[in-house]
Amino acid sequence: MNGVIPKRRTPIWLNSDGTVKPDIAEAMKGAFEDALSGIGERRILKRLIQSNTAFETINPSTIRRWLTNRIAIGYWKDYKIYPSIVSDELFYQVQKRFNDEYKPPTAPRTHFLSGLIKCGDCGANMQVKINKNSPFTMRCTTRCVYGDLRCKNSKSFPVPVLLHVCYDTATGAVEKAMQNIELSSSQKKLIVIDGQLRDIGEKINNIVQSLEKYGPLPELDRKIASLCEQRNKLEREKLLITNDTVENVSKYDAAWDYQYELIADHPMRLNALLQSSGYRIDCYSGGLMLANTSGNDFSKCVYEGYNRKIQAYKISAQGNVHHITNRDGSLTKERLERFKTMLARQRTGDTTTFKAVETSAAELEIYEFYNKI
Repeated sequence: MNGVIPKRRTPIWLNSDGTVKPDIAEAMKGAFEDALSGIGERRILKRLIQSNTAFETINPSTIRRWLTNRIAIGYWKDYKIYPSIVSDELFYQVQKRFNDEYKPPTAPRTHFLSGLIKCGDCGANMQVKINKNSPFTMRCTTRCVYGDLRCKNSKSFPVPVLLHVCYDTATGAVEKAMQNIELSSSQKKLIVIDGQLRDIGEKINNIVQSLEKYGPLPELDRKIASLCEQRNKLEREKLLITNDTVENVSKYDAAWDYQYELIADHPMRLNALLQSSGYRIDCYSGGLMLANTSGNDFSKCVYEGYNRKIQAYKISAQGNVHHITNRDGSLTKERLERFKTMLARQRTGDTTTFKAVETSAAELEIYEFYNKI
């Protein structure tokens, strides 16, 4: 039977002849990675639809069936006949997460910071407040719903400030999350063997139920004997695996690169990873922002308000004062428009000498900040 493609209905990533649809298979690989990160089926489906219109008619319940279908690693029944679209270790990592009855953290519905920012006074989530003419802010949910009866924290924290603090302090949490996802050579072997042992255990249980229902049958006896032999072989292989997990494969620099890759391409997955590793920023009524990671410039800092003159948010950290530019401010927009005009004139061959613009002390402070980030 190995290598012979049966005539049957196939999952969405396979053609009727058993060959792979590359674009859809790549999207499904991303779905497995999302599931491992802790994202739920509905949000996985939403991302799949964004990547390929072929998923538009799919129901969320189908996603779970695909993520647990061994055809993803090439198996139909007990036969390896299809091309794999994910590695065995990724497939069985996802199965382990499902079998452990893992409850994924709430993924952000509208904003990347949702679920990561907590009220330092009462512990509730901070919610995003949409402001028409100014950047969004975050406030304590308990305070918004119940007023000062249950929480005294009335402080609003600008989203640009919280994003800056999060990007500076989250890398350690990303590294921790990656350590649970990226496996050493021995861990990869163990996760696959454990997954195969679970599959065999389920098959044996099904046969035992058949025996109870129909009584002893020679075919069932032979099948159980074969499965027990496979299980014993896998257990022996498991005992022979040498532990090589002394030094974790995930490094801080790699976590930094992965963090900014996700910021650009997949913030929802980054949010789920951070929540799964327990990352949070506690915001207090006095303006204190305290990340539960350490060693970064903004792990402990204080938001001290908005400087209208230079259109920037003021933050103090480790005895230093920092300004985070309001990118929606008129000063920033004016500078950008001037720069665009200058580039347009230069590209048309205009050699007119531009008059030097005198830079104020406040603007110099902003430029100095840009040079540091």
